[in-house]
Amino acid sequence: MARPHIEPFCDRDVHWKNMTLPGMGKGFSYKMLSMDNETGACSMTVQLEGGYKRAPGFSWSEYEMLIIEGSFTLAGKRYGKGHYFYVPAGYSVGALATEQGAKVLMMYNTSAPSHIESDTHHALAQVGLYHDISSYDDIPWVSGGVTSPTVATGCLVKVLNFNPNTHALTFLYCMTPNFSQDNISYHDCAEESYHIWVPAG
Repeated sequence: MARPHIEPFCDRDVHWKNMTLPGMGKGFSYKMLSMDNETGACSMTVQLEGGYKRAPGFSWSEYEMLIIEGSFTLAGKRYGKGHYFYVPAGYSVGALATEQGAKVLMMYNTSAPSHIESDTHHALAQVGLYHDISSYDDIPWVSGGVTSPTVATGCLVKVLNFNPNTHALTFLYCMTPNFSQDNISYHDCAEESYHIWVPAG
């Protein structure tokens, strides 16, 4: 079964929960956005407290991360707001730590969140699929027609990831002033969206 339909809601109205799964470490809290109850695949808003640390390792699920606020270091390199990561299942990432804390959108696409401590990749990991990029600074906006030819002019996207195994797309999108879409449409696949709050001014 795929994830059930969820009406739009504001995650600011949901309480943080402490992550208790093995390997995640203390100082990791989350707000569940959606979950497949059969596979455990899920999307979460995650808060990493200042001082949080996690050892090098891999997940049994492929996962994606987008830093919404704050920053963290991964394998000794600092990453800030807007940085995106695609991590294949079995791909070992370096130690993760944050001094001041970070809010992260995390999407575990194929199974439940997990972290297996390891300095090496799993033998079956598709290592070549890993990538990370500053989504705010290093990718240009392009017409929304890249993802769907029926999208009206004024919708712009930044494609973050194309999964060659499932053909799933992950992208940022925005609507320019006076954008309007009046055609009726449907999707032949599951779709999930998250509104990144932009402070006034």
